[in-house]
Amino acid sequence: MNQKFILLSNYQYQMECTCTNPEHILVIQLNKWDTLTLSKGKKYIDGIGWCYSVVINRDRQLYMFSLEVDQLYLDGVICSKTDLLLKINYATYKVNQSLDHKDKALFKLYAEELEQLKEIEEISNCKYSIISYEYM
Repeated sequence: MNQKFILLSNYQYQMECTCTNPEHILVIQLNKWDTLTLSKGKKYIDGIGWCYSVVINRDRQLYMFSLEVDQLYLDGVICSKTDLLLKINYATYKVNQSLDHKDKALFKLYAEELEQLKEIEEISNCKYSIISYEYM
C-alpha cells in the first residue's frame, strides 16, 4: 500500500547526483498542495543511502532520502491523507459542538478551519502541477 502526503508549503528538494561531478545537484521545486505518493518500503541506493520512491502528482517519480521525508512530516511540511481526514473530522465535530453550545466565536474559528481543510482535500485530489527542475 502506498502512502499519500500533501505538501502544506513550497519546498525545494536538493537531490544529489551519483555522477562523477560531486558539485552536481538537482533542485526540484515542490509546490504547496502537491501530492506525494511514497512507495511501500525503502530502497538502498549506493552512494546516496536509504530512499523512498516518490511520485509527485501522479506525474513524476524520484527518490527522496528517507530521513528527509520523515523530517518533513515531523516539521508539518507534509501531511498524510489520513491525518487530513482526521483533522476534517475533528473540525466538523467542533463546528457541531459550537452550534450546540451557541458559541459564535468558536463556530467561526472552526468553520474557517474546516473550510481550509476541505479546500486542501479538494485541491489534493485533483492536483496535477508542472514540476520545475533546475541544475545548480
